Amino acid sequence: MALLRETGARRSLAILLNNMGNLAFFRRDYATARANFIENLAIRREIGDKYGIASGLANLAAVSKREGNLESARAQLSRESRSTT
Repeated sequence: MALLRETGARRSLAILLNNMGNLAFFRRDYATARANFIENLAIRREIGDKYGIASGLANLAAVSKREGNLESARAQLSRESRSTT
């Protein structure tokens, strides 16, 4: 991750963060998953990756759902539908 940050490989860093978020999610470490997904989403927005933005919002919604925060999950999914059109 440090190398990707140093070289400015933003898309590759976003992919890594998403993958690390997925790993944390499946380990039920939702705080770590959320942090990785949030950073991934910020990079996807920065580089204008619509698919990555939609995927990032869906991942955040999944974390919210697992944490029992359905209102937050709905909000993330609502943002997803607006961001990809």
